[in-house]
Amino acid sequence: MKKPKAQLLTALIILAIAAIFFASCKSDGAAKDDGKTGGGDNATTGEIAPGETTELRDKLPDRDFGGYTFRVYTRGPADGADRNTQIYSEGENGDLINDVIYKRQKKIEDRFNINIDSIPYDYGDSSANAAQKSILAGDNAFDLLAVHGANMAAVAQKNLLVDWISAMPYVDFEAPWWPDDETKSMRLGGKLYFTIGELTYSNVWGASCLLFNKELFKNLNIDYPYSAVKGGTWTLDKFISTVKQGSFDLDGDGAITPENDRYGLEIYHDSVYPTCVFFCGGDKVITVHEGGRLELTAFNERTVSIFDKFFGMMGSKAAYVFYDAAKRTDFNRTAFREGRSLFWAGLVTHVITHRDLDIDIGILPCPKYDESTPRYFTSSYLGSQVFGVPVTSPDTERTSVVVEALSAEGYRMVKPVFYEEALKRKFSRDDESEDMLDYIRDGIVFEFAQYFGNVGGSMQFIGTALLGQKQPDFASFYEKNETSVKKNIGKINEEYGFAD
Repeated sequence: MKKPKAQLLTALIILAIAAIFFASCKSDGAAKDDGKTGGGDNATTGEIAPGETTELRDKLPDRDFGGYTFRVYTRGPADGADRNTQIYSEGENGDLINDVIYKRQKKIEDRFNINIDSIPYDYGDSSANAAQKSILAGDNAFDLLAVHGANMAAVAQKNLLVDWISAMPYVDFEAPWWPDDETKSMRLGGKLYFTIGELTYSNVWGASCLLFNKELFKNLNIDYPYSAVKGGTWTLDKFISTVKQGSFDLDGDGAITPENDRYGLEIYHDSVYPTCVFFCGGDKVITVHEGGRLELTAFNERTVSIFDKFFGMMGSKAAYVFYDAAKRTDFNRTAFREGRSLFWAGLVTHVITHRDLDIDIGILPCPKYDESTPRYFTSSYLGSQVFGVPVTSPDTERTSVVVEALSAEGYRMVKPVFYEEALKRKFSRDDESEDMLDYIRDGIVFEFAQYFGNVGGSMQFIGTALLGQKQPDFASFYEKNETSVKKNIGKINEEYGFAD
């Protein structure tokens, strides 16, 4: 029998080990949340509504805003997309996502005695022109802006938006509804003028991913890549090798063409996977350091290797780009939709777009560079809407309360429905695809050079730029553009007081 002191020592050792274990469970960015963390002494209490998958609560105080109308400037119906309803809904209509957004809206309205209103704009109006004119005129027309990422960055550089870090006291960037990479990589001079988080599901909606034709895989005796993903061996080399197995001259004319033959890979858009592939090793074009200093970090042995491999695949005629700026093709006339491509490289939203296919499809994360790469990194689509607060806002404390509440409930209510119900159960075709969506979400990164295109210059979309060359060569492309991009970065660093 152990002595009391020995028992006490054993208990203390066990507690110490447990403390270390649980501390290690907190990721620095995209780790999955188990949903069991409490909100602290100031957390909102109450029953969990149907569909809510986590007990994690915000830490907001009680507030009564006296029936204030909280106005959100959003992309309107002319956009031809669902971005307006990602933040606002006029009422329930039986659609899963619309209805949960409406329920979130009503919950926040009742909690803080406000009315949330959407002010849509014409997408053809350069996305943010009306907002800029209003702010410059000193009008208090909007509490929150929700516009295209690149256009929001342009508004930020005109000093028309508040800094979320200093002016939004109730936004808790330690909470899981604010992904670390997003809030760190979009800072300008150390200030965060716009962000995404769980205010909207578009950060997942616009993540790059792969779809694959399971029937073709079976016919060609190729193993589904699910086990490779889970085992950490779904690499760029393995992906390219599989792509090359899919190419075949079906009509026997001696050429591989999108209209008649089979491809290993059909790429949805010249600005999606050709750009996303750069991130597969965990690199950034422009790195935002602690404090806000910018550094050009695009060029190294790994990124050279990535583009060599990618363009080697493109040159093999096993892959082609379905859409580019010079060619608008009927979306229904694609090799993948007609069962003539192993893979489709696009966005998570294409899981929904392709839901009408009779073809059995699976979902995969984009491959990582090699087995030592820690995650399956993927990029967020620049066209996803981001959120900013105009400097004309008379009460940013109130705005911070509403935004934090919407984000927290987006995490607790909207994300589970969009991610679990709509994507996983309604549109994905198998249990493995559900797991793959978790890998995709956990690997989303945000690139400063894409949002701030006037700083990134020719390196805003490197893969897209290289596609336009007859003989793509990343090393020579970088050498040609390095000086101008460094000059752009130098101006920003100087403006915000960072020495080179």
